[in-house]
Amino acid sequence: MIYPVAYQRMMKWSNKEDADRGMPGIWQGNTTKNLEYFDAHPEKVIGSIHDIPKHEGKAVVFVGRGQSLEKAIDMFAGMDDRFIIVCTNSSIRYLLDHGIVPHYMMLIDGEAGNWTFDGLPESAKDVTAIFAPGAYHEEVVKWPGKIMVVPYGIKHGKLQKEIRKRWGKSIPAGGNALNGGVAIFLMNTLAKIYVFVGNNLSFKEGERFYFNQDTDRDDKAYWVMHDIYGEECYTDIPMYEYKIWLEQAASQFWPECYFVNCSEGILGVDIDDTILPLFDHMPLDLAVERIKEALDFENQSTIDRYKGFYQMLYDRDMYEPHNGRSVWKNVQYNIESAGMRRFKKALDVGCGLAEGIREMRDAGYNVYGVDIADVSRKWKEIGVDGVCRQAPAHEIPYPDATFDFVYCGDVLEHIPEEYIEATLREMYRVGSRDFLFIIAVGLENLPVHEGIYTHVSLKSQGEWNAVLEKVGYKIRISRLDGEHLEIQATKGGNH
Repeated sequence: MIYPVAYQRMMKWSNKEDADRGMPGIWQGNTTKNLEYFDAHPEKVIGSIHDIPKHEGKAVVFVGRGQSLEKAIDMFAGMDDRFIIVCTNSSIRYLLDHGIVPHYMMLIDGEAGNWTFDGLPESAKDVTAIFAPGAYHEEVVKWPGKIMVVPYGIKHGKLQKEIRKRWGKSIPAGGNALNGGVAIFLMNTLAKIYVFVGNNLSFKEGERFYFNQDTDRDDKAYWVMHDIYGEECYTDIPMYEYKIWLEQAASQFWPECYFVNCSEGILGVDIDDTILPLFDHMPLDLAVERIKEALDFENQSTIDRYKGFYQMLYDRDMYEPHNGRSVWKNVQYNIESAGMRRFKKALDVGCGLAEGIREMRDAGYNVYGVDIADVSRKWKEIGVDGVCRQAPAHEIPYPDATFDFVYCGDVLEHIPEEYIEATLREMYRVGSRDFLFIIAVGLENLPVHEGIYTHVSLKSQGEWNAVLEKVGYKIRISRLDGEHLEIQATKGGNH
């Protein structure tokens, strides 16, 4: 990993601040006591977080106790077993009191704080605690459920060796319990969706650090920042440290992982008040709804998945590709001004909203379209419903050699690998002469919807040329312009 200078300086300051407070000695004392307790109660310790379930296909929800948790608490009802809830020691009681039983609870604090495990609801025994070896011993022994150990390092040679021997290599902590949980799940699971609730890292005039009780932090010195809404709020050095650590961690895993902030506050807001692209920001209920759709998308059969996904994007006006329109304008220009061979009947594969088809037909060109999504409402609106059909690109509903020009633009990169060759063969079948392919060769800059990237078949120029030639196309021109590849081809052996 590459860490910016600001991040390195922040961590150096944090470590010095801990040393000045005498924390290394406190952690060592807690570790000694906790090791003895774990040895005396082996039935409670179920292993290391290096052995944590992979949670593939799940969304992980990290819960702190900031101001936004109270607003979001009723929204947890929309979650199902695809949501893994990870809370902090300070938020566990509030969740349990509201009937929400998290999967994991994090404790790395070495000292007493504004929380305790005294008198937790009975349901706490169903929560797996993740304890650092140096966590506050007096609370560790109160925990009623099972325990996993996270091997955070301490500066004591003998104890450090014992921790590593028992539970494996150290994992970076990130300064607080919630950030520690983020490190664990990013580095030890296959989860790709991460949600933050009650992680404001700031509060507004008249508010407290925790939404439901006073803390000794409320009277500390703060400075003014702006939250995701551009409103003034207050933060301090520890909170800002946690924010920077989270953003740094997210930057290492984004865009492969999707991060959504349901905490309001300053997470994802840069020091100049710009919004970082690392996080989406929305209320928890909306995030849950959209994540469910994304997870449903992943669990369907390949064709149903892609058909339903693009249908949803079109229905919500979330997907309006316009590249085809400009390509058809260029085709018209080349025919009328640059000597390109004129076609009698053309097909646009993956025509989408079909704006280019309408303009070509208005100009007197015989162009048809096919798309996997049902965009008939839009097609009817612009007057092309009679020439556009709904069908996947590997099952084009036309006879052999119907079209003497076939255009397929910004489509092939969206088609799953197992259907690429069948799709190219189908276009080859319905075409009789000329073909034009425009193909994106890179991932989108941002996910189209809740962590979903639609460019699923990414190949180099040479790889696309090879698969086309394998099907039978004769390539006339293949040129790469930035992130897009243009290939002009004919039917092999015919011209």
